[in-house]
Amino acid sequence: MKKKELKHIIPFVIILLTFTILFLSNTKKNNEQFKPEAKTMLNLQSADMLYYNEEYVDAIQLYKSIIKSTPQNYGAYIGLGKSYTKLKLYGEAIKTFEETFKLNYHDFRTYSGLGFAYYLNEDYNKAYYNFKVAYKLNTIDRGVIYYLIHVYSALGMYDNAISLTNSQLQKEPQSAHLYRRLAFAYLLKGNDSEALVNAEKSIQLNTTLVENSWTLATIHLYQGDIQKALDEFNKISSIYKNNYVYESLSIIYSLNGNTEKSKENSQLAASYPVHSLSLSTLGFALLENGAYERAIEEFNAASKVKPDYYLPYKGLGEAYLLLGDKVKAKEYLGRALELNEFDKEIPELLDQTG
Repeated sequence: MKKKELKHIIPFVIILLTFTILFLSNTKKNNEQFKPEAKTMLNLQSADMLYYNEEYVDAIQLYKSIIKSTPQNYGAYIGLGKSYTKLKLYGEAIKTFEETFKLNYHDFRTYSGLGFAYYLNEDYNKAYYNFKVAYKLNTIDRGVIYYLIHVYSALGMYDNAISLTNSQLQKEPQSAHLYRRLAFAYLLKGNDSEALVNAEKSIQLNTTLVENSWTLATIHLYQGDIQKALDEFNKISSIYKNNYVYESLSIIYSLNGNTEKSKENSQLAASYPVHSLSLSTLGFALLENGAYERAIEEFNAASKVKPDYYLPYKGLGEAYLLLGDKVKAKEYLGRALELNEFDKEIPELLDQTG
């Protein structure tokens, strides 16, 4: 090659080498920042295995050590948040999921994780927001869809719950879970006949799922078919024990006039964790059966469990409205409306208070 030609080529070679060095340098920097090393990946897999084996405390320790060594590791935050949720440490779970926003890298898993943590903590308004975002990001995740349906019902958005369930049933026509959720939405909406049809369908599809049986039992209780409700709840209590089952039995015996059995089951119920939505559901069953004073007791208990959940206040408002105390009804319904703008029935009830 001639010297003259070489003279022209050298600058281009220098430029090419410079770009190559810069590219390799940036690639190395990016890899160091975002790609965990092989050891970190193995640790993450080990932590995930601990999580799936339900060894949540050990999983938490390993997830924390991964975050300490590689603070940008998104998967470790997700695993840590899920582990906290499993241990019912919802505040810690929420803080962990929210840390991912600082990473500028959050996806469906952040919002679904927050949704589940808020849902299990009965903060349905925040659960609704996060599940809605998660659903937009991933419209096929069954867990998010199922819980979004339940959140709709918990917030009095019954038509939304029914619409989404029917839409999902076109994809999963044999899902007992979906028919149960449909039954629950119809029950709270006040359509007992549709609730019963769908509860029976859920049991036909899955006779072993206890939740299906207690949905059916609750519908019988709402309809005042006390003996059928008693039979169902007695069957359930022989294989599954929780606050809702025993509290339901206490209510049934109370309606039957058996105060001794009612007290016995109420004491059993007190030894299990309590949920505001469950107590409110039973409060409305008592209203349906004309037991207004006992319903007020149930709604008051529910409001103490979760003071910022609207449904017990709505129930108290309805109870006092039925008792003719419009002043108290207005007070409680006003509080319910402050806490939840989605339930369209509350303004209608408020109109009745004058």
